[in-house]
Amino acid sequence: METQTLSSTHTVQKGGTRSSGIWNGILSAATFGLIPLFSIPELNAGMSTNGVLFYRFLFACILMVGVLLLNRKSLALSLRELLLMALFGILYDGSAVCLYYGYRYMSSGAATTLLFMYPVWTVVIMAIFFRERLAPKTLLAILLALSGVYLLSGGGSVNPDAPWYAPGVVLMSGLSYSVYMVLVDRLGVREMGSLKLTFYCLFFALLFLTAYLLISGAGIEQVPNTPSWVNLFLLGLVPTVLSNVLLIKSIALVGSTLAAILGAFEPVIAVVVGVSLLGEAFTLRSAMGVILIITAVTLLVFKKKAPHTVRKEVRA
Repeated sequence: METQTLSSTHTVQKGGTRSSGIWNGILSAATFGLIPLFSIPELNAGMSTNGVLFYRFLFACILMVGVLLLNRKSLALSLRELLLMALFGILYDGSAVCLYYGYRYMSSGAATTLLFMYPVWTVVIMAIFFRERLAPKTLLAILLALSGVYLLSGGGSVNPDAPWYAPGVVLMSGLSYSVYMVLVDRLGVREMGSLKLTFYCLFFALLFLTAYLLISGAGIEQVPNTPSWVNLFLLGLVPTVLSNVLLIKSIALVGSTLAAILGAFEPVIAVVVGVSLLGEAFTLRSAMGVILIITAVTLLVFKKKAPHTVRKEVRA
């Protein structure tokens, strides 16, 4: 990947740079939306969610090491970077574990709706802690995106026997993901480069998940057959490595708020995959959700750009 160098002082952000950030965000969401294509067959075959997550992170780490070595990137970390990568790994694991917890007590539609509150969490965090101005158009776009996600998810209900705190746990999934995005944007770790940053986030996620599996006594699951190995490999490559590298590049170019809302394309892609490859129905409700999300993203993409911005160097 090429190195894009922008001044660390005040500089004019060219339209092409912003467009690149937007496309990176859309492609990140699109690849992330392919998770059901590779994971659902394994879950249906009897693998546990933790087992699928373990192999997802394992293959992703192996692939990222190969990419880093081919690009002659140093794997060295300062103490500050080490601590931050460990924190990012915890946030990444926390988001996944909280979401799968929700699947035990509510429909996937309800859990997905709660997860995709993360654009709202991101905007709230940026407004409270970083005093980012919330334009009316941004607020409208968020409302439209969340409405679209709700329609796409089906608005499923919570199991009456679920613990009272179950919806809150799933909300923590979205909060964890939004905190990860904001910290990547604001803690000065982008200079590490998207490849190195992605690798260490996934490595620590794998490390903490492995520790949990061993301490809890669950152990490492066996992969049942060759097609499962293929699915798990692709799960580590496409919606994990590619999606995360593209997301970090998007955050570096357009900021965490816009990158988060561009992530609303993920359920759109999930619907396309479900209808075209997994035999799921495409209803009028789903069509309305897609339209609302595309409208929301369009509002953000074509908003008036500020003439001057501050961006740091973005490395591969």
